[in-house]
Amino acid sequence: MSEQLLNPNLIHVAGWTLVHFPWQACLIGLLVGAAGRLLKNHEASWRYGVACAALLAVVLSAVTTVVLLSVYIGPSRRSIFPFPGLSPSCPGFTRAGFSASLV
Repeated sequence: MSEQLLNPNLIHVAGWTLVHFPWQACLIGLLVGAAGRLLKNHEASWRYGVACAALLAVVLSAVTTVVLLSVYIGPSRRSIFPFPGLSPSCPGFTRAGFSASLV
């Protein structure tokens, strides 16, 4: 158990996820603030729905960061999570992300 927690790849992914999480959450918060101003004259249920969607988006942004970071870690290209659908050997995967041919 302790070997899994001290895995350098896992520590790398956790650290970079913590680096990216604040700006992602702030960006989502700014979008919610703008949406709140636009929905000022609408029912409260609309604003509540936007706020709930934002909370979900914050969680999904962190999960997405973990998945994307775990898919490609350094030149070894070893994943800490076995996601067969998302691996560097998939067509269109490049070091910078996904190539335009998949988008």
